[in-house]
Amino acid sequence: SVTVTISNRGVAPFYYPWTVETVLLDGNNSPVAQIDNDWSLPEAMPGEVTLWRLLLPDDASEDPRIGIRVQNPMAGGFPLRFANEEQLLDGDRWLVLDFSRHTD
Repeated sequence: SVTVTISNRGVAPFYYPWTVETVLLDGNNSPVAQIDNDWSLPEAMPGEVTLWRLLLPDDASEDPRIGIRVQNPMAGGFPLRFANEEQLLDGDRWLVLDFSRHTD
């Protein structure tokens, strides 16, 4: 499993539960498998840190790359952008996270 830490640095909560998509990515940042999650944007309150846990598939590589994005449910609406320098600017707008797997 991996834990993702997010922080809502805005002044208002997310009122609408937009879907947070998570996928396993290959070396070219192309999705190869969807990863189910139970994440909810409204739980990310302004000024607070929220921890989201994600269970990786058993066949994930030793150094998995995870893609996270939030699509706007309104037709033609702008997608949510994370405030990370490393967010991809391609059409899919995945935030790419690299993890090194270790056992405890």
